Amino acid sequence: MPLYEFKCNKCEHTFDKVLSIKEMETVKLNCPQCESDDIKKLMSSGGIKIGLGGYKGKVR
Repeated sequence: MPLYEFKCNKCEHTFDKVLSIKEMETVKLNCPQCESDDIKKLMSSGGIKIGLGGYKGKVR
């Protein structure tokens, strides 16, 4: 799932959140430091969180 970076406009705290693309469109985020909902998504180089185990499929 994609890793998004956010910044709070109230306290200027930056934080990361792993969200699916669908969640990104629907979820309402609050700053983990001051609880404000006045946050903005930052431009980042991008990242993907991959769980242990990797690809699980048939290898031919």
